[in-house]
Amino acid sequence: MVRRDYEIKFFNYAPGNVVNHSLILIKGFIVCNSNIDGEDEPSTDDVNGNVEDAIPDTIEVSVGEADTSSSKWDVVNLKYKCLVNLSFGKNVLSFRFAETITTLVLSYVPRDTLFRVTPVYIICDEDDGRFQSPEGCDNSIESACNRINLGCKLIQCLVSNKLFEKGFGHKTFQLESDFTHNSTNCLVFYSKLPVCSARTMKPEDLWEYFGREIMTSIHGNQDCKFLAFLSCTIWDGTTVKAHAALGGGGLALFGSACLHTWPDSFDKIIPCFLNSTKINKSLLMDDSCHRGTYGGCFSTTLGAVCHELGHTFDLGHTKHGLMGRGFDHIDLVFTMKCTKSTERCSKNVRNINKIGSTHHAVVTFIQDINVSCNINSLQKPRNPTLSQTPITSLNRNSHALQDDQNSDDKTFWSASCATILAFHKWFNNFDRNLNQEDVILKFDRTRNAVISNRGIKVIELRKENGDVLHSWQFPENLAKKKLFLVPVQHLNVAETIVVEDAFGNLLKQRLSSLV
Repeated sequence: MVRRDYEIKFFNYAPGNVVNHSLILIKGFIVCNSNIDGEDEPSTDDVNGNVEDAIPDTIEVSVGEADTSSSKWDVVNLKYKCLVNLSFGKNVLSFRFAETITTLVLSYVPRDTLFRVTPVYIICDEDDGRFQSPEGCDNSIESACNRINLGCKLIQCLVSNKLFEKGFGHKTFQLESDFTHNSTNCLVFYSKLPVCSARTMKPEDLWEYFGREIMTSIHGNQDCKFLAFLSCTIWDGTTVKAHAALGGGGLALFGSACLHTWPDSFDKIIPCFLNSTKINKSLLMDDSCHRGTYGGCFSTTLGAVCHELGHTFDLGHTKHGLMGRGFDHIDLVFTMKCTKSTERCSKNVRNINKIGSTHHAVVTFIQDINVSCNINSLQKPRNPTLSQTPITSLNRNSHALQDDQNSDDKTFWSASCATILAFHKWFNNFDRNLNQEDVILKFDRTRNAVISNRGIKVIELRKENGDVLHSWQFPENLAKKKLFLVPVQHLNVAETIVVEDAFGNLLKQRLSSLV
């Protein structure tokens, strides 16, 4: 009889780790050791006709001692992924594979910061707040908030894991719920804009209107980024109304036409990603990158929301990755499945990327403060009947940034985006007592030199539409880099220079204004 002994290992967490977000993705693998009659045997294959124990295809995970909190997750090729909801403070996680049990102790402690992301559900005047959905689906305001909250936590988790893969640790933004310890912390915002007017407005006009309305309301706060969903989005079979997919400044705004494909509870996350139900395009919008399924819609729209939120964190467009068109495969981040539709979706993305359109806007979120940001009016194909609908300006003649284009889940931050986020004020403990008056962060056009007295961490040269042309990163915690000479040949084709220092201070300057 061939018997196996197993060891449960973890890729992305270690005992004693402290994390700043409650919903985490744990990735790991199983080490399989076989033996015959108690003797070690290096092979896991059948040996001399001996009968082998079957290798389990699931791993059981529980939090604490309550059996009711346990869940099972697929094991494929001895690798696994599992989602875990942490409670505030110390959490003891138990992993069981066959008869092997391993524990992992993690602590959930939000960062010491005032900066946060606030989920918002916008309900226009004369609208009942119900989002468009198929018959039998709960489309109430409460259901919308549950879906939005859970989606935001998945994005928070995604950002954390992708920065970890870049070597920056599990850094991410904080949600409102991280401080209130209320899992349903979504702001329901009742707008004065009539629903009939919202359905006639352009996406960028909706974004500007709600940006002003929120920031001039009692909820307006410079320390908040608002991630908002519009309840009255409607697909009429040919066009979508009251819809946006825009982000920048203090607001990321998205329509709710595909919100029905999002999970409203933790146990529905994986089933929603794997949902192969076909979308009835005559009744519901298909925003799935031509996969045509509910799961495809959930994956693409969740990734698109992450992309737009990235713009609020000062990220531009990159040729590849999450800030390019690399946000369709979010399902592969959280599941162990890789289907034929994934490759079909990848081919469609490459075809779509050949055409693009981007807009630039300046909107006043707070009186006397102009916030300049990049917004994409056609971030993804919004009309499924138009397969060549432009999405964003992703073509570049310059060299590609160092990316992880061969990553298993096809989802990653470019090098410059990861560095911007890793040192961003929204991703770090922020000491308001730190003296900011003596900060030097400037670009000297006469010498083509970036100068900083607090360490240069990343430099980007961007086109007018926000596309990143070239970038340089200095993330190492060695001697702080205080001077960098930008190659003149790169400056000649750029419109804007973006620089971030070690304390998250940002410089954004139009090069044409310096001539």
